[in-house]
Parts: sequence; C-alpha cells; structure tokens
Amino acid sequence: MDKAGPKLTDESRKWRRKIRKARLIALKGGCCERCQQPYPPCVFDFHHRNPAFKEVGLNQGTIGDHAWDWVLVEADKCHLLCANCHRLVHEFPDLRFLEEPRKKT
Repeated sequence: MDKAGPKLTDESRKWRRKIRKARLIALKGGCCERCQQPYPPCVFDFHHRNPAFKEVGLNQGTIGDHAWDWVLVEADKCHLLCANCHRLVHEFPDLRFLEEPRKKT
C-alpha cells in the first residue's frame, strides 16, 4: 500500500479512489472491450484474463489505496468490461476474455 504522504480523510480517500478509477478507465480506452459501449466509471469492472496471475481484485478500494505503479501493473492483466458483460463472460465463458489457467512462473 501507499504509505508515503499525509493521512487522507475518509472524504478525500473516497474522492481519490473515484479519480483514480476514472483515470485507469481512460487509460484502458474508456469503453467495454466486449460490447464497445462507454459507461460511467461505476459500471466498469476489471476482469483478470487469468486468475492464476491475479494478486488482488482491482476495485475502487485497491485502485485508491495502492501505489499507482502497482495498479498499472495489475491493470495490464485485465480487460475493461462493463458489469453486464463481466457477468456474462463468467456465466458463459467467452474465450476472447479468458486464458487457460496456468501457474505463475
């Protein structure tokens, strides 16, 4: 976690999380990679292609509370999907968004 810097209040931490998530969504293209639709940031999920390489789920908390460099490395392992497409990919496996599980090397 990011330990450097001043302590954040709950309100400033909430704001930082939202800003960082919006920034990360923009870096990933701003649209769902499955349906190609743009949505507000609250609709997007970061879907790990291969769960074996997932250190932790990327959500507003981890995006806001970890070092930005770490967030970028973890995001590179993910597809940007809207919540609807993310659920569909898990319910009806879509091989465009899934890799065969393999162990870390």
